[in-house]
Parts: sequence; C-alpha cells; structure tokens
Amino acid sequence: MVRTQETHFAQWSEFEGLGSDEPLWRIPPGRMKMRSEHLVPLPPQAVDLLRRIRDVNPYGKAGNERLGKYLFPVAGSRSDTISENRMLDVMYRMGLRGKATVHGFRSLASTVLNESGHFMPDWIEMQLAHMPRGVRGVYNSARYLSHRRKMMAWWAKYLDAAEEAAPIALEGFKVAQRKQEKALAWFQTSW
Repeated sequence: MVRTQETHFAQWSEFEGLGSDEPLWRIPPGRMKMRSEHLVPLPPQAVDLLRRIRDVNPYGKAGNERLGKYLFPVAGSRSDTISENRMLDVMYRMGLRGKATVHGFRSLASTVLNESGHFMPDWIEMQLAHMPRGVRGVYNSARYLSHRRKMMAWWAKYLDAAEEAAPIALEGFKVAQRKQEKALAWFQTSW
C-alpha cells in the first residue's frame, strides 16, 4: 500500500525484525511524500516475498553482507535501482495496459479495507501515509501500529484468496467473452 517511488527505492537496511513476530519496513522521511518517517507493518506473506527476493538477488548469494543496497537492483550494480517504469512494464506484460495503474492498487486497497467495515478509516489513511489536516493533524501523532498490523494481515489474506480464485474467475470471463463474440458475430451476419 506504499507509493511506487517508495517501493522503487526500497533499501534492505529499512527492513527490521524479519525473523520476529513484528516485522517492519521503516521508510525514512527523505523518501516520503510528506517528509515524515512511515512505518509499514509486514504480514507473513510480505516477509516471505522479501526472502524470495533476497534469494534471487544477484548479490544475495553469499549472504546479507554482500547484499546490494536496493531491494530491486539493476543487474550488475549494487548502487542502482531498476527503472522507474519497471512495475508499469510488468503490468503491461500481464495485459493490463490501459486497464490499471500501479498507483491504482492503493485505491483498491483503500476501497476494499473501507468497505470491509473491519477497520477504522484513520488506520487505513495512516497505512497509506496520508496525514490528517488542520488541528487534528497537528495534535494527533498516533501511528495505530498494532491495528495496522492486523489490518495488513487481513489484506494479505484477502489477496491470497483473490489469487486462488483468479483462475476460476478468468475462466468464467473467457467463457463470457466467447459467448459475447459469438453473439456479436451472429448479429453482424444477420444484417
């Protein structure tokens, strides 16, 4: 639920407690839009993904002491990151050109979490690194970390369930699309 730039420039040194019950991604103020530190509680699925990324990192084979600075390095460089457009390129390869954006996943997460009715809007906004405005923003320094940790675990399970259902939904979509194409072909030949 972080911004594209925050993921793009993610550094291994920002991740804490990956072997603990409370793993965390601590994004420094200089990399945040609002210029304040952002804490991202990590569900087990995210920790597993980080381990898999580390395992395929060209600098991770010898252990963390040789790991490159960035989570997503350019092959052949420990100090450069992948292109800013790489995530968008991946989405295009998945057939999502013109249908979705990387930033759109933040909107999706906000919508699903709000509609679930399980989570306070303040927790969701804090997870998105949105700061309250006015006096409330000045006086409220709550981070809701324990609540957001539970929320992120719920979100990860939601995504797991969506991934499991995807082949079934995709097949249903393909059947509907074939029916639509047949109906359109019939309609066009009937004139």
